[in-house]
Amino acid sequence: MGKGMKKALACVILLFFLAGCTFGQPTNGFIDAEVIKVIDGDTIKVRVNGKEETVRLLLIDTPETVHPTKPVQPFGVEASNFTKEKLTGKDVQLEMDVGERVSTVEC
Repeated sequence: MGKGMKKALACVILLFFLAGCTFGQPTNGFIDAEVIKVIDGDTIKVRVNGKEETVRLLLIDTPETVHPTKPVQPFGVEASNFTKEKLTGKDVQLEMDVGERVSTVEC
């Protein structure tokens, strides 16, 4: 995996896009969450207040590994493994953006 790709994937600790979820009021602007599963290089599952939510990483677009109609793309496995190594089991803080489904994260 190239240096540029590693840098881009490292941004996962900074920016997230929440897919299909809404949360209660955050404490101090942040919502505590635990990363429970990495779907692929740019999609994860988190647990928030006991509820599982899907999170898509904002500004991160990695090659497909689990798309239902596309084959595994080059470097997709490496991108997924990188994200798994960095985020699986980690506690993160989600911050709501202007829209209900956009947020950033700090590890």
